[in-house]
Amino acid sequence: FENPDSFSLCVIGGKSLTEGFQTIDGKKVDDRSLRVDFVSEADDFDKCNMLFVGKDIDRSALLRIFASVTEKPVLTIGEVKDFAMLGGVINFVRKKGKLRFEVNRDTSLKQKIQISSRLLKLAIIVNGEK
Repeated sequence: FENPDSFSLCVIGGKSLTEGFQTIDGKKVDDRSLRVDFVSEADDFDKCNMLFVGKDIDRSALLRIFASVTEKPVLTIGEVKDFAMLGGVINFVRKKGKLRFEVNRDTSLKQKIQISSRLLKLAIIVNGEK
């Protein structure tokens, strides 16, 4: 982390995300403050430690976002169809009425993001690009 006292969660998506993410802005996680920044798909993401992409983003914008964070240690999290298959790290999905998450191990390794083995045991592992 660039700043040892805080980390940044950048959020891209519709206005429906704003209210929910504003509630966690400034909260403490261990000894660090969480800073939530609302960004557009055209921004550079150098200030982001994590990047949440809402379901309102289209596929071409998603691919541009992934290209801009390739090989950077930015944890990408989404709720978009095929998000992990296309190059995101974590994607929330509904399976049999339950909320689950997919992890793309290839992308996490390329971006030097370590994911705990305990978390990986709970995940649906996906790799590659569609």
